[in-house]
Amino acid sequence: MAAYFVQRSPVRVYGLNTDQAALNACPLADKFLLGPQICQGRPAGVPALGLRAAAESRVDLMDLISGAERLVLVTGLGGGTGTGAAPAIAKMARESGVSVQVVATLPLRLEKRRREQAQAAVDQFIVADIDLILHDHEDLVIRHAGHASLDDYFLKIDQWVVEDFLTREIQHAQ
Repeated sequence: MAAYFVQRSPVRVYGLNTDQAALNACPLADKFLLGPQICQGRPAGVPALGLRAAAESRVDLMDLISGAERLVLVTGLGGGTGTGAAPAIAKMARESGVSVQVVATLPLRLEKRRREQAQAAVDQFIVADIDLILHDHEDLVIRHAGHASLDDYFLKIDQWVVEDFLTREIQHAQ
């Protein structure tokens, strides 16, 4: 998950995860390990553990959120960290008076359990009145079927999410 803390200047971008190995592989300079005691640097795996990791890290997350005018969370839904922690972090920021936007990807329909977990997170964002941009993996599979390796597919997802988000931001600013 990436968190963009927007202030007048500069924008701060952090990689957030419960998984230390994923953070180590993250190209972002600033990284934040969620729930270090609960997850011990391992993937959350289930949304309830992601939620507990966000709760454990609440004080430190609030320090990151403080001073931000806007928070943009970019995450995948369906697993543990994004599905469990992202709604909690978005709610923390919103309750602090920060404008929040979530850009998220949904798992494939054939991943039924993960898809149901993702929908539960979507419902939490809606109830909390969080601005939400959803990208469905199904759409990307249809667009790029047959001419991409798995690595290329995930790279395309990242590119698609970022391009769509930036396009919306530019339109919003005009």
